[in-house]
Amino acid sequence: MWFFRWQGSRSRSALLLCGLLGLLCAEIWGQPIGQTLSLEEAVRRFTASESALVQEMSKYRPVLETYVQFLREGPDGREQVNGDAYFIGNLDVKSGVNFEAFLAGKPQGKGLGEFLRRFSRVRLLPRGFAQMAVLDGQSFTPANYDFEYVRGEFLGEVRCLVFDVKPKAGQPEGRFVGRIWVEDRDFHIVRFSGTYTSERKLKYFHFNSYRQHVGPGQWLPSMVFVQESLSTERGRTRTGLKGHVRLWGYAATMPGKTSTFTTIEVEAPQPATDRSETELSRAQALREWRREAADNALARMEKAGLLGQPGEIEKILDTVVNNLLVTNNLALDPPVSCRVLLTTPLESFVVGNTILLSRGLIDVLPNEASLAAAVARELASLALDHRMETITAFNDVMMFDDAQILKQLTFRRTPAEEAQANEKALELLKNSPYKDQLGSAGQFLAALAERARQLPSLTRAQIGNPVAENAQVTLIPALAATAPSLNGDAAQPPALPLASRLRLDPWDNSTELLRTQTVARLSPSEAMYFEVTPLLPALKRVR
Repeated sequence: MWFFRWQGSRSRSALLLCGLLGLLCAEIWGQPIGQTLSLEEAVRRFTASESALVQEMSKYRPVLETYVQFLREGPDGREQVNGDAYFIGNLDVKSGVNFEAFLAGKPQGKGLGEFLRRFSRVRLLPRGFAQMAVLDGQSFTPANYDFEYVRGEFLGEVRCLVFDVKPKAGQPEGRFVGRIWVEDRDFHIVRFSGTYTSERKLKYFHFNSYRQHVGPGQWLPSMVFVQESLSTERGRTRTGLKGHVRLWGYAATMPGKTSTFTTIEVEAPQPATDRSETELSRAQALREWRREAADNALARMEKAGLLGQPGEIEKILDTVVNNLLVTNNLALDPPVSCRVLLTTPLESFVVGNTILLSRGLIDVLPNEASLAAAVARELASLALDHRMETITAFNDVMMFDDAQILKQLTFRRTPAEEAQANEKALELLKNSPYKDQLGSAGQFLAALAERARQLPSLTRAQIGNPVAENAQVTLIPALAATAPSLNGDAAQPPALPLASRLRLDPWDNSTELLRTQTVARLSPSEAMYFEVTPLLPALKRVR
């Protein structure tokens, strides 16, 4: 359970009831004991907080990523994924809700055209998904909405008041209707679930939106689950969708962020007794130039909010790298490190001696052997001395707008280099501690090959090397070819749903592993590998 409900033992219900009745007590709200808080005052506070949030959001330009999967009715009458779409860019709310895409043109993906044809009045707009993160801006006031208190409820560690919300009669379309959750300390809305009213102009999808606590008095939009049920349009095939909207990079993409100083102290050079202490050999100069090129590229991705801060998962990745290096007697200089690319499409690549894996790829990997396979391909590329272009060592090359970053930076290998890396990676794996678990890694790749045709946007690498392309596995294909046959009834599915592994901090871009209880699948339909599933995070306050 992600949050408590009015169910369970009598003792827990009674204890929770006492706590919720106390919400009207001044001791909780900071009022003198015995003084109560009216519904009108509670509404005034959380609508004021929502208005303040819009002002706060105008300071930032967070990364906003949307990944959508389209659904159709299968032969057995159940929904099945039949296409996807992806777009990413910056959210800007200085003057309304605006979205600046990193990718040129309209969002593309298999199934998009078909979905729009099924629903002739639907316009799939990135800005519409961005709207799901900010509720109704300055219009969310008691003058425009009716509020009804429902109950108290916990969302993870955070105690909330729950209200049903609907626009007053006569309001224009585009007003929110649904339910909101208000945390009980500063009256910030931390979750809202519902849709926007529509008549003729636009079709609004249903969504469930969350905000995360990033600091004192700051709850910022972080994730949205979008869903539209299968439905029929003019007797045609039933079609629906489900999607994830993620926001992050608030601190990294804050405009005007500069370092401040009051004095600059320049130390006098110390005379060198031996010029060899400062002069670089030609080999050393080449290595330093390559290092500068890699550092500049990593710093530019970090500035654009695409690169995660080193943390727990990076330590796990570094351990896998070390296992492969030691058992294969490899020594690379400088030492190899790992980082997380924060985007959803499945890809990996190397920048200098840094291996990067996308968040989406890490999320769907079922075990350490599969993770080792993804890492081994990039480590093999380093062992084979495949090198990136060093033009990025020139700082002026990095002076472009964030919207251009996916065009300006690319780290994809040539087909010949990719074939060499895959052959070398298989050799590394067969000499590693993972050699007896390669069957599960192969099953992961076989499952990906099975689903890749329906998920081209998920498998389309943005700046690195794809795991699959054109419905063909490109990550060590020999593993998929020799993998044991897939068994839908297996205790462990060959792959996981999206968002299964990592929790992303929307403020500083750090990641941490999700620690969830292992539960038995009740039916094969719960496997849902590579699919979008509902987002129900356990909220917590920053200590």
